[in-house]
Amino acid sequence: MRVPFIVFVILFLPWISGCGVSQRYYIRLDHALAGQDYEGALEILKPEEYGDRNEVLYNLDRGTLLQLAEDFTGSITHFDRADKKMDELYTVSITKLTESFVVNDNAAPYEGEDFEKALVNMFQALNYIWLGDLDEALVECRRVNTKLGILNQKYEKKNIYREDAFVRYLAGILYEARGEDNDAYISYKKALKIYRTDYSEFYGTEEPPWLEEDMRRTGIRSGVLEREAGRVQEGGENGEIVVIFFNGLSPRKVEDHLAILLPGEKLAKIAFPVFQPVSRRATSARIYADGQDMGETVLAEDIEAIAIKNLEDRRGRAILKLGTRQAVKYLISKGIGDIAEKRARGMGQLVGFLASAALAAAEVADVRSWRTLPAQIQVGRFSLPSGMHEITIQPMGHGGFSSSPIVKNVLVRKGRITFVSARVND
Repeated sequence: MRVPFIVFVILFLPWISGCGVSQRYYIRLDHALAGQDYEGALEILKPEEYGDRNEVLYNLDRGTLLQLAEDFTGSITHFDRADKKMDELYTVSITKLTESFVVNDNAAPYEGEDFEKALVNMFQALNYIWLGDLDEALVECRRVNTKLGILNQKYEKKNIYREDAFVRYLAGILYEARGEDNDAYISYKKALKIYRTDYSEFYGTEEPPWLEEDMRRTGIRSGVLEREAGRVQEGGENGEIVVIFFNGLSPRKVEDHLAILLPGEKLAKIAFPVFQPVSRRATSARIYADGQDMGETVLAEDIEAIAIKNLEDRRGRAILKLGTRQAVKYLISKGIGDIAEKRARGMGQLVGFLASAALAAAEVADVRSWRTLPAQIQVGRFSLPSGMHEITIQPMGHGGFSSSPIVKNVLVRKGRITFVSARVND
């Protein structure tokens, strides 16, 4: 008896499509990140660990680690590669996704979650900020908003993650740093609206407490708002520092299951991913300038909450697709059994069972994600006299200091905005 060739294809595909980045590799990478050993993490990072289907993830992770190692030019290169590949995969013909539909989503190249597609441009903007190129940083901020608009068109504007408040706020700071108060006012105003609607409702993230004052100040300076006597304070000999504090590691995708009823009263399992938070010690960072307590950072972008809600938002669409896929698998296995029965009587049930078992084994969730992202982005904005200052960023937990302080020497210029960053991963 000649068993149909498709049987061998079906039996073999689960092993092909299940290949991904190993957990052992991620454990080593997470350990290096927890110790802030970014050079060591870059040594661990190898393209062969990711494979052909995870080119996007490799470039996202390498871009992040290079940024943390302060190789901003190298980071730009890899984020750009990830961004271009994401765009390419987004427009790929649906006919090329047959294998992933029949087997599982791991069979397709990783395209990235919608929020990951947007955040790559935000982190690209930060690269340009560290390089002092505010023009390119603003280009990347605008790309975030354009990209979110395009992505949400396919959902008929039903998606939760429609605009990014932090990127709007960051753009406002950049415009203000360039002396473009009218554009700064518009960006601050849009950021305030998003914080008070989507971010407050869906993520529990309130606006930075000084954002309304930022909007009012730039609105008055640009002439959009009327001046109120005694309300606008000029900087005098001072400049500003904006502290960007990256806190913790992004949530991890894990597999969840749901039972569905197929034709013939047959129960089947569908597997789909959910994000699971990673515990972290720090809740904020206290900022000291030359030993003087300046205040604490506040939450501006809850990447963890955005990731969880973004995935929940598409769960209904995903379950519909997965249910359809299981029905197709059932029909395939039944058809294979029928063919085998015609060719060799008595073999149909066995062959159909083997095909059904192989397709069931292939039903695993796609738990790939951009794992080197931080869980949170916090900000602090402080006025300082011009000159060189020792800035201490002290991560704080519920019981006090959560880890060692990060100390940087920062030159503050009169009337200028200077950006300072730090990250903890534990």
